[in-house]
Amino acid sequence: MAAFSSFRGFFGAGGYAGGGGGGGLSPYLAVAHVTSPFVSLFEMTGSVVGAKSADPGTLPASNGNDVSFSPDAAVVAVAHVTTPFISVYPITAGAFGAKASDPATKPAGDGKGVTFNNDGTAVAVAHEVSPGLSVYPMTGSVFGTKSVDPSTLPAGTNYGAMFAPDGSAIVTAHGTAPRVSVYPMTGSVFGTKSADPGTLPPNVTLEVAWVAGIVAVVHVVSPYVSVYPMTGSVFGTKSANPSTLPPGHCRGVAISADGTVMAVGHDGSPYISVYPMTGSVVGTKSVDPSTLPSNVAYGLSFSADGTVMAAAHISGSRLKVYPMTGSVIGTAAADPSTQVSGTGNGSAFMPPS
Repeated sequence: MAAFSSFRGFFGAGGYAGGGGGGGLSPYLAVAHVTSPFVSLFEMTGSVVGAKSADPGTLPASNGNDVSFSPDAAVVAVAHVTTPFISVYPITAGAFGAKASDPATKPAGDGKGVTFNNDGTAVAVAHEVSPGLSVYPMTGSVFGTKSVDPSTLPAGTNYGAMFAPDGSAIVTAHGTAPRVSVYPMTGSVFGTKSADPGTLPPNVTLEVAWVAGIVAVVHVVSPYVSVYPMTGSVFGTKSANPSTLPPGHCRGVAISADGTVMAVGHDGSPYISVYPMTGSVVGTKSVDPSTLPSNVAYGLSFSADGTVMAAAHISGSRLKVYPMTGSVIGTAAADPSTQVSGTGNGSAFMPPS
């Protein structure tokens, strides 16, 4: 389930503002979802959701859990249930190309999260079954040989992962203590696991975001979101909890690319909560949008300039898109004419082309 996906933290949970494809604007928004075709691509004009692109010729094998674009916008990756657990497609002018060949060594279980590094030379999949996190070098949409696993594995099912903005490290959210793990990276090569944070998330973590010297993880018990300042791959002291906590079990998280706004998706109305950020300090919760997602928001993403936020969610239209002014949520855009076909699990804005 997504969060600030690759850059899920940058391009996955943060892509670029919509537009017609020129002027550094992003023309498309991808959603990973339950029910065929499992991934959908929508044309965007600002916060306005346009036509859905034709489905890929070869669909992901089953439920889409997360989606991420390479930083050059030429490739999209989908983490999904059922082998091969990750599917990669070249993208040209909003059209899916032929599905890339599967990696020679596939992830060991259901793909939960996917993220590209900052230059597109590596892709990581968070998944069920040990080792929980698999990293592959990439040449365009072509998988290289799976990287050697880290010497200390993340414990339990891994639900989300994200590279640091400069690609120098990766963080993963997982089910067993310490529940969040960071590894320095040299390209697609793991370094030694960093020391755990002094204050661990209190229970299973389901998503993670990393931007601008901040790591945020969401989890299933109060305070539901934990935020840490980061110096390189080193955790700082956990930040104070928000004064107004999310009302329940959190599923998704995204931070704007400049680190000034954080959104979390959770059980219980309003299903999405937005907070201004000053460094790693969480500010006062923003006023809820006038039109809420119809149910729990799983996959959140921001445009890179922070002017658009997408929320993939359970039931109803399964996708809500909002214009943003800083941390102020505007009026929801009209739902797409062709709606997402099943529960929305992840969203990602395409980088500018």
